Amino acid sequence: MKKILAVICVLAMLLTVASFTTSAYGEIQKGDWTYKLNENGDAVITSVNKDISGEVVIPASIDEYSVAEIGDSAFLNCNKITGVVIPDSVDTIGNQAFFSCTDLQRVELGENVIKIGEQAFYQCGALSEVVFNDKLEIIGKMAFYECQKLKEVNFPDSLKVIEEQAFSNCTNLRSLDLNKVESLGEGAFLKCTGLKELIIPDSIETMGVNAFKNCKNIKHLVIGRGVSTIPNFAFAGVKNLEKIFIYMDNLNVIEDDAFNISDTYFSGMVEHKVTDIFFSGTEEDWDDVVVNDKCNDIFFDENVEKHFEASYDEHTFDEEKEPATTVPEPTVPETSAPASVGLLGDVNGDGKVNIKDATTIQKSAAKILTLSDKEVMRADVNADTKVNVKDATAIQKYLAKIETGFNIGVMI
Repeated sequence: MKKILAVICVLAMLLTVASFTTSAYGEIQKGDWTYKLNENGDAVITSVNKDISGEVVIPASIDEYSVAEIGDSAFLNCNKITGVVIPDSVDTIGNQAFFSCTDLQRVELGENVIKIGEQAFYQCGALSEVVFNDKLEIIGKMAFYECQKLKEVNFPDSLKVIEEQAFSNCTNLRSLDLNKVESLGEGAFLKCTGLKELIIPDSIETMGVNAFKNCKNIKHLVIGRGVSTIPNFAFAGVKNLEKIFIYMDNLNVIEDDAFNISDTYFSGMVEHKVTDIFFSGTEEDWDDVVVNDKCNDIFFDENVEKHFEASYDEHTFDEEKEPATTVPEPTVPETSAPASVGLLGDVNGDGKVNIKDATTIQKSAAKILTLSDKEVMRADVNADTKVNVKDATAIQKYLAKIETGFNIGVMI
């Protein structure tokens, strides 16, 4: 009898465990949401009602369980949603989470998202705005592949890794600030043909092959102090490239086809559009790092910034063809009020707010130049006490007559 009771007790325990496992890890449906619980007892959204539409605000909790993750393929082919707001409770966006959501136009990340998974927003062709947070660390492989309406990305200081082909074929991407990114995967920005200038900041240490291959409209390229290897085909096919600025501080090698425009490394560069290469090292340094030198127009000068600055005085990008916005100075009453520092947004103090001011801010963010105290005051257009790409973007919107909410062009 005791043996029978013991068997019954064991069976009861097993049934209890089995029941708990089913409830803890099985999928549960609640309204438009289907979720499961992870090992921490938090909700992972696994799928949604495919008829969900418009702007979707993902709940921070379901059935009192905190939503910690947007699971793999959760919104796959949800073609009626136009916007997504991800709650602060979420730390991970899974692989293919919003794969081919063709009408999705805007994404706002919650403040605790640290990773965007592989192909998360793959072929979201209408996506034009992504609001990143200040904690994002990794953007996965092909995460924003072929998001062809995406025009600008403002990466946070926290972002360290952009994996393979993350923004490949984003053909309308025009504004790119890599900020403090440390690693670019293979083909990270392959065929981003809208880019016209590119600054590789000092923070970047590794860059994959094909990183900017076929970004054919880049005209000015700055390669910062952190890069140790410029790999094969990193800038191949950048056929409108005119000037290259290279810092040699950590540079060990420029691989054979790094700048392949026609058949071989550096070959045809002068025949195409490259007029100058400015290198911060000596001629001996150049000979050490270059695998196959076929370019004659190289200037050796440790003060690369000087040449970079000069190039902006003599070169006009397409964006600069827009008429500059000039704001007349208001009449200042005769009082003892402190002297003004100039027009908000007129960083260079030339009396106009134009694309040169946005470019100056971008160069400051990339540590290519240092702003004076007054220039900082004129540059901080959003009044967040920092000068970064957000200020440059605000100026660009102002020039395009897009409402910014800031007093750009007003005397301060």
